[in-house]
Amino acid sequence: MARRIRPSKERRARHRAAAERTARRDSLLVLLSRVQRSIPVTPAEGTLLRAHVEVELTDADQARAALGQQEAQHRQQLAAAHAAIREVEQDAADLREQLLTYRTAEDHRAHIVAAGTTPTAHLTATEPTPEPQP
Repeated sequence: MARRIRPSKERRARHRAAAERTARRDSLLVLLSRVQRSIPVTPAEGTLLRAHVEVELTDADQARAALGQQEAQHRQQLAAAHAAIREVEQDAADLREQLLTYRTAEDHRAHIVAAGTTPTAHLTATEPTPEPQP
């Protein structure tokens, strides 16, 4: 027997808010249509129209504020990503420099070996030998 999973409170609240929004907009469309056709609205309908418009304005203001917060978070994340990219690029440049130094030293060692001497003999031949101490 399949167990039915109940939607979470948050999900039910979202569905309820969506249903209320749909009903409010449908009501707004009817009232605006009547006003457009010059059909007078009753005082109760006028109050309802104002209440619906105020709720829509509040929702729009809240949505704009939330969008502004999201944009600020995205800008911060983008700045952090750019900083990480710059850091990785600097690390890569440092590694390229180290590799070039290594290759230069390795080429130098290869020339010494090709000349028939060992790298240590080459170093000892060019460095002064310390005098023995009595």
